[in-house]
Amino acid sequence: MALIGYALRVHISTQLKRRCDTICQALFQYSKHAADLVPPQHMLDWATVINYTFLAEFDLLQFGWHDICEDQWAKPDFQDATTSFFKLQGAQDEIVRCNVEIQRLTTFIRDE
Repeated sequence: MALIGYALRVHISTQLKRRCDTICQALFQYSKHAADLVPPQHMLDWATVINYTFLAEFDLLQFGWHDICEDQWAKPDFQDATTSFFKLQGAQDEIVRCNVEIQRLTTFIRDE
């Protein structure tokens, strides 16, 4: 069991080294926009991130969380309006389809 844990740590370490440039670029982009976040966050650099020993200490994504319940589209009134809009669109399509079927039915009745 300990061997699996060691092998996994070695694998993660190898992959981090392989993707070091990409991770550094992502950290640069995050630090560039950290002050614009609500609430503002501190800037990170590679030395800070590499010193984190456990994933639980790495709170980079925690502060980027956004509560979607506060968005306009998540409110019940807007959801009801959207549902009504799509039902209306479907009803208009159904009217066109019914008009075609009416013509077919009248043609069938006339021919019989």
